[in-house]
Amino acid sequence: MAALSEWIALFLMGYVVIALFYVAAGTKTALTLASTDGELQSARNALGQNYRARFLWLKRYRAQLPNEVQVIAGRAVAVEISCWAAMVVLFLIYGLQFVAL
Repeated sequence: MAALSEWIALFLMGYVVIALFYVAAGTKTALTLASTDGELQSARNALGQNYRARFLWLKRYRAQLPNEVQVIAGRAVAVEISCWAAMVVLFLIYGLQFVAL
């Protein structure tokens, strides 16, 4: 059982790392596409900020983005939420492993 939980934890850690790179690339792509539109000049300012600020900008203004950018933004937000869920499961696995073993 311990070996199985270790493999699951390793898979979850790999998923979180890959997913966060995907979210970072998705937010940059969405902000780049949104900044070409004349209406959303704040997207250009958000591009120069850190990862979390870019993601929060994308999450906040997701409804105002063009349709093709909304799809990218929706996927980035969904993957970010799944990363948090994976981290919760990962901590639960390690907590149970610490208590049970």
